[in-house]
Amino acid sequence: MQWIDLDDAEKSTREAVEIERKIGVNPETALVNLTLILEMRKDFSNAASACREVLVCVRQRAGAESLESCRYVAYLTHLLLKAKNFVDAEVSSRECLAIREKLAPTDWLLFKTKSVLGECLMEQKKYRVAEPFLLEGYNGMKALEEKMSLVDKVNLVSAASRLVHLYEEIGATEKATEWRKIAAEK
Repeated sequence: MQWIDLDDAEKSTREAVEIERKIGVNPETALVNLTLILEMRKDFSNAASACREVLVCVRQRAGAESLESCRYVAYLTHLLLKAKNFVDAEVSSRECLAIREKLAPTDWLLFKTKSVLGECLMEQKKYRVAEPFLLEGYNGMKALEEKMSLVDKVNLVSAASRLVHLYEEIGATEKATEWRKIAAEK
């Protein structure tokens, strides 16, 4: 059951973006809504394009290297991964990592970002380069698990699952089995 008509929602939101631009208002909120609507439609490439427009607005308002900008860079990475645009996802993930290393070096999100970067690399078949990021990502989050909310802990399962995928891809079945057990424990 669909609660909203996504066609109407997209059309209205695009109109809101254009009106705000015409009258000189920053269309950030409307663009965020458009991004979410496009993601709900599974139109990940266009959602990523809309997210890039959001980033322009956020960077103007909050600064290019702010944690707020970083959150949208992380969201862009998510959308690019969904769109299977792994090269661009790697670029945005590295940007997010650089900001988090600078501004939040003890936050568990730094390690989530490392794990996601590992995924971007793994999807490009850069297995040797991906593995350290995937391991650091999981181990860093595991070390900071007490600082994570219950909802955030799902990221540990995702990080372990990425390691399962890596080890399956390279034929390391024992390691894949070990990480599958770790993922199942969460």
